[in-house]
Amino acid sequence: MLARVEVPEEPEAVDVFVQVSSSAAKLAQIGASSMLVVTAGWMIIHGTYLALNMLAVRSLRLGSFLGKDKWKVEVPVVLVGSQKTLPVAVTVLSQLGSVIGEVGLAVVPCIMCHMLQIVIDSFFVAKYTQLRRRETETAQ
Repeated sequence: MLARVEVPEEPEAVDVFVQVSSSAAKLAQIGASSMLVVTAGWMIIHGTYLALNMLAVRSLRLGSFLGKDKWKVEVPVVLVGSQKTLPVAVTVLSQLGSVIGEVGLAVVPCIMCHMLQIVIDSFFVAKYTQLRRRETETAQ
C-alpha cells in the first residue's frame, strides 16, 4: 500500500517569508555579533564539507574516465555534495517549530548562510577550475 504524501500549496520562497515575517518583532532584538558568530560557524562547516568532498572525489577518482577533463566531473560533485538548500532548511525548521520556538528567528541565519554559500561556492568554482585548467595545460 502506498503512503499519501501531502504536497504544500505554497512555494518554498513564500514559506520562508511567512516564517520570517511571523517573528518580525523578535528579529529586531538579534545582535550583529550573534549573526556574525553563526555565519562564521557556518563558514567553517561549509568549508569542511567542501574539503571532505574534494578528498572523497579524489580518492574515488571520479571523473578519471575523462582523462585531463576530470575536473568537469569533480567540481559539480563537490558542490552538490557540499550545498544545503534553503527550502529544505525551512521545511525542517517548520516541523521542529514546537521544539525550537520561533521558527522565523531560526530561518534568518539559514537565509544568510544560503546566500553566503552561493558566494563562497562561486569563488571555489573559479579557483578550482583555474587550477584544473593549469594542471591539464602543464600535463600536455
